[in-house]
Amino acid sequence: MKLQVKFSLYNAITKIAIIVVLGGIILFSLDKLAFNQLDNRLIKKKNKIIEHLNDNEIDSLLNKEQSFTDYNILKEEFIVLTDIADNQKSASADIFTEKREIEGDIEVYRILNYKFSYHTNWYNLEIGESMTALSSNKKCHSVLHANCAFCCFAHYAGYRLFLL
Repeated sequence: MKLQVKFSLYNAITKIAIIVVLGGIILFSLDKLAFNQLDNRLIKKKNKIIEHLNDNEIDSLLNKEQSFTDYNILKEEFIVLTDIADNQKSASADIFTEKREIEGDIEVYRILNYKFSYHTNWYNLEIGESMTALSSNKKCHSVLHANCAFCCFAHYAGYRLFLL
């Protein structure tokens, strides 16, 4: 084999290896980025709800019951406000993933659970978003990145063949 062919082959193999490694890193970090984005969106919704909260709104939401539940038509998001016992020590927020049943449909949700005090009463606020949107985003991004890696390789290989 000529030295130029060996260098070209070595160059192509290292480029393929770099693209595969970077593609793998992107795919593995995609889950973490998607969860962080969803968690940040839940925290922003919580802050917006707490910011606009007042006595009349709590009274109208609870409406003489112990809890308020609302969800959108597609059941992708929900909000639950519950009056809880007043013996809580401090406000706390937890984010977790859980299956929930809403009107007979079972979905996996990412849920922010926030216990807080408003005046003298304690309330539990749960805000949830469906994980189906998150999984569809991941599939779309992984297909996009796989296609991108393939296009980059095809472009490079075509360019190299053109030069030879």
